[in-house]
Amino acid sequence: MYKLGKRSLNNLQGVNPNRVKVVERAMQSTTQDFTVVEGKHSKEQCSINYGKGRMASECTQKDIDPEYARPNERQITWVSQILASKHATGRTVDIYPYPINMKDSDLKKFKAITAAMKQTAAELGVTINLGSNWQKIKNLQHFEVVQ
Repeated sequence: MYKLGKRSLNNLQGVNPNRVKVVERAMQSTTQDFTVVEGKHSKEQCSINYGKGRMASECTQKDIDPEYARPNERQITWVSQILASKHATGRTVDIYPYPINMKDSDLKKFKAITAAMKQTAAELGVTINLGSNWQKIKNLQHFEVVQ
């Protein structure tokens, strides 16, 4: 049985309590160790993420300091209202297999984590949305609370 580490526990601060329960219990039943790499985002983190892949003028249109603009970086968020993102509201966590290797997209590892998250959410009566089910862009590490 695995247990959540300091990084995961820190990243669960401010996250929806139902989401935290699912993550904590899923860690106890998973066959693949994992780490919570993203939880609730501060306004600054939302601004940083929004600036990636955008020009200063695009940031200014959203009342974001143009210094956050990073047009040469890969765009990582598509929300039009940055503080309405699921991360900003504490309804989403991003989880990676442990040990962390951001380039590792081993589907078996993510499927094991997803299975544990789905089973645990069902047991707790929590509805979740899985980034792995998205149609346009698969986001294997993304788990959000719907209710």
